[in-house]
Amino acid sequence: MALGNGSTPNGGVNEKAPVVNGTNMETLPRTGKQTDPNTAFLRAARAGQLDKIQEYLDSGTVRDINTSNANGLNALHLAAKDGHVDIAKELLKRGAIVDAATKKGNTALHIASLAGQEEVVKLLVQHDASLNVQSQNGFTPLYMAAQENHDVVVKYLLSKGANQTLATEVIYLIHNKVIKYY
Repeated sequence: MALGNGSTPNGGVNEKAPVVNGTNMETLPRTGKQTDPNTAFLRAARAGQLDKIQEYLDSGTVRDINTSNANGLNALHLAAKDGHVDIAKELLKRGAIVDAATKKGNTALHIASLAGQEEVVKLLVQHDASLNVQSQNGFTPLYMAAQENHDVVVKYLLSKGANQTLATEVIYLIHNKVIKYY
């Protein structure tokens, strides 16, 4: 289509507005989901964006520091998984519950141990994370670290008093139940 006599491709609609096929997209009703502040907060924790975390909390945009997603993962869990020590420190300083559990019963210590995040593990233990807490399947942070061969984390947890027989006992009980039914 040829334009002439000073015509513009978007028919004179605000040049900064997004235009698709001649339609000003800003005038259309928004039907897509907007990211809610809690979801954005959790994404910032996962991405290691300390400035965003502070902004959400300082502004009151996020009122519950322990807010979680559908699986029960909160900002501390997400920071622990990816080794964001600075975010974990900030969250704990502002009142994040160190032993909050996901729907499967995993705490931030379980998650950091499974991921081999030694510095986060140390931070959580310094903040009195329960060393011997068991997830719904009976696994402890120690078991999870050992399962993934994170030897430094295993040694650290043992040095702090983690019980090395808990997971073994649970697995033994599960094993015996399975054998009993077959």
